[in-house]
Amino acid sequence: MNFWPRFISDITHATAHLTLEEMGAYDRLLDHFYETEKNLPGSIEACCRIVRANTKSERAAVSKILSEFFTEEDGCFVQHRASAELVIATKKIKAARENGKLGGRKKEPTGLPTGLANENPSGNPLGKLPRVRVKTIPSLRSGIETPPPAAAAPVVRPDGEVTERVWLDWLAVRKAKKHPMPTETALKGIRREFQKAGMSLQTGLEMCCAQSWSGFKASWLDKDTGETTYQKSMRERMEEFSPSIAAKRPGASEKRIDPMEVLDGIIAEQKRIA
Repeated sequence: MNFWPRFISDITHATAHLTLEEMGAYDRLLDHFYETEKNLPGSIEACCRIVRANTKSERAAVSKILSEFFTEEDGCFVQHRASAELVIATKKIKAARENGKLGGRKKEPTGLPTGLANENPSGNPLGKLPRVRVKTIPSLRSGIETPPPAAAAPVVRPDGEVTERVWLDWLAVRKAKKHPMPTETALKGIRREFQKAGMSLQTGLEMCCAQSWSGFKASWLDKDTGETTYQKSMRERMEEFSPSIAAKRPGASEKRIDPMEVLDGIIAEQKRIA
């Protein structure tokens, strides 16, 4: 046998008093018994060689296990519980082997009607139903096969509204974000949002390219300053921290700032707050 049932609860109760070394001898002796399907030799020295017990304490552990859990009969050490389990397992193995010779267990009938008087016609010797591949789904109303819906075609660059360079840059932004090519419906929606923000398609797409936006919503811009929500929040924080160096609008031209003037302004602002 290459497997034996290990009843954990029974073994735990029976071997709770054993040391770790004695438990190892117990397991190895049982493993040898189940593997060979034979009783252990009647010599303690031979059993020590089986479990590879070399030290004095290991040999003493083997001797204790044999005297407590095995019975010496006819020049062999016998374990009655293991012998009973071996008999049960042998019957199951024999039954499985016989079933294998007969082709395995009988398969339950599927109960599917074949519509044939002879359940095993000569044209179908295995008695299997033919496999049908369905390529199209018929319509439930008319019985006409319905073709799959056609995918929307990508929109062509609107001539006169946006330059080719800006259009290609915007398509590159969408491709980098793994967004599909814009359709006619999608472009109408974006153009409508640009109109709400007071921008042309050319100006709006230039801004989208600069901000790496694949789309646009008019609500993203502040109506008064034309800033995005993020730009506005950053400018307000900068104005609160140091009004002297905060930009009034993103991209607005400013004079060159002296670093020492910036440092003096920060120190003065900190002293004022303190």
